[in-house]
Amino acid sequence: MAALYAAALGLSVVAGNWIVTLLSRYDGLGKGTAGVLGALALALGFFTRPLGGWIMRTHPGKARLAVGTSLAVGAAGTALLAVATPVAVAGIGAALVGLASGIPFAPAFTGAAKLRPDAPAAAVGVVNGASALVIVAGTPLLGLSFSLPGGGRAGFAVIAALWAATLLALPSREELGVTAPASELRSG
Repeated sequence: MAALYAAALGLSVVAGNWIVTLLSRYDGLGKGTAGVLGALALALGFFTRPLGGWIMRTHPGKARLAVGTSLAVGAAGTALLAVATPVAVAGIGAALVGLASGIPFAPAFTGAAKLRPDAPAAAVGVVNGASALVIVAGTPLLGLSFSLPGGGRAGFAVIAALWAATLLALPSREELGVTAPASELRSG
């Protein structure tokens, strides 16, 4: 659960902190346009957070698929930011990162609480702490990648790879706290 949320929130915030620099410094976009694209990556997750909970409640058999898809979409969006030309590609990448970041929110916290019914608050705290650690450590590390050839693009490629690698730790539907009628689980 911690890896799931560290990727979904942590990596999106790390990328969001540096998108404006990447796009304005190396892709020649004005700071205003670059700022709008950076805001997409940081703000769109706000709108998809409830979506993850809604999927868990109304389509529980599809929750694991939704979480896995969001991780793959986050990886794809970050990869698009690594190439980020033309501006439409950067816009699509930033939007994908933002949209992908919110869906795992409810499943990660619900799953953590259900995995540790003896200490659900502590479990949620660990999940949230992992994300904070990624943000605190990853933001300056991504900044260092701007001193490498490609001006930050290698750092964005690493973030894309980390999003994708999280798929290897994708929790089972039971670990996500999903309970559903057998008929729905067979159809989803």
